[in-house]
Amino acid sequence: MNDIPIGTGPFDTLDSANLSDPGDLIAAVPHLLEFYPTDSLVAVMVRDGRITLTARIDLPSTSHQYRQTAHDLSTQLHSHDADRVYALIVGDDHDCLSYERLAAQLSAVFATDGLTPVIFGVPTITRGARWFEYGAPDNNGALPDPETSPIHLSQIARGVVTRPSREALVNALRPDSDEALSRRARLLADVVEQERIGFHQPQAAAESWYQLVRRHVERARYRTQPLTDTEIVDLAFALSHLDVRDRCMEFALGKNAGDAEGLWTELTRQCPAPECAEPAALLAIYAYVRGQGVLAVDAIRHALDAAPDHRLAGLLGIAFEQGMKPGSIRRLLMRTAELFRRPAPASTGTSTEGPTTDEEK
Repeated sequence: MNDIPIGTGPFDTLDSANLSDPGDLIAAVPHLLEFYPTDSLVAVMVRDGRITLTARIDLPSTSHQYRQTAHDLSTQLHSHDADRVYALIVGDDHDCLSYERLAAQLSAVFATDGLTPVIFGVPTITRGARWFEYGAPDNNGALPDPETSPIHLSQIARGVVTRPSREALVNALRPDSDEALSRRARLLADVVEQERIGFHQPQAAAESWYQLVRRHVERARYRTQPLTDTEIVDLAFALSHLDVRDRCMEFALGKNAGDAEGLWTELTRQCPAPECAEPAALLAIYAYVRGQGVLAVDAIRHALDAAPDHRLAGLLGIAFEQGMKPGSIRRLLMRTAELFRRPAPASTGTSTEGPTTDEEK
């Protein structure tokens, strides 16, 4: 296997890690998915020597579903331009080769797109587990410790957590209790009413709310206490300003990308509907541009459940289905950031300092 330089951060802002051994690639898979997969078929798409997307589906329950499973995965990845594909079957053993026919079906399906996938198997992604290559029985070895993978170390530096299972990733977006959400909805209604009867100039108000979000992003990595109801409500209200939400896309271009993504994850869970759709849409963008398809799809679904007509989430869903490249999304974000950096036209009126975080109070 040739070396695969992997961009470990959003927009390849972090150093690359050269993975020269199949065991290194397999050990990196949990950190590419951001959870440890079990009974899974994983595909890693590579273009010009760089991973562009990592996708996962459940293993089929019967052999009659092998071809359909291979077709489903190929369809999911069809529009994502790749020159190499590495696949991994998690849940097979070198001595049993229970999914050898699935590997053969996968090779046949991808061949119709002119690709010859390299397919590996492993019983579980743990240190010392035996990996092997289908069709090449002599190509096998023991997995290194996934916790020491350079991809994992880069994720830690960004503040991104690798969860123990798919269910744990889903639970990260599971809404808080109905009582907590109802309480925050009432507080949010009060904030909306106070803002409506206040004397904010629209432009000055948007700037103050954006600065509130920025301060929370900057302290996210070092905050040790959960957000208070007041902070959650203020952030929900801030992101309900579409200019503020759209401007927050620029954090994905800088050093605080992982911290911002962690904040969007918290707010997706903690904000009442429909306001939770805004951080969920931001989370989907952040996940999408770094090839984290599983989390992006979950976040899009969460946003549309909270606000079925949410335009940004709907567009993101279409972009994902049509195979829009993460790099294209990145370029759109760069253009958006440039627009917000242009000097605003002069305005009159008294500016406000805007709200502060609870800690600053």
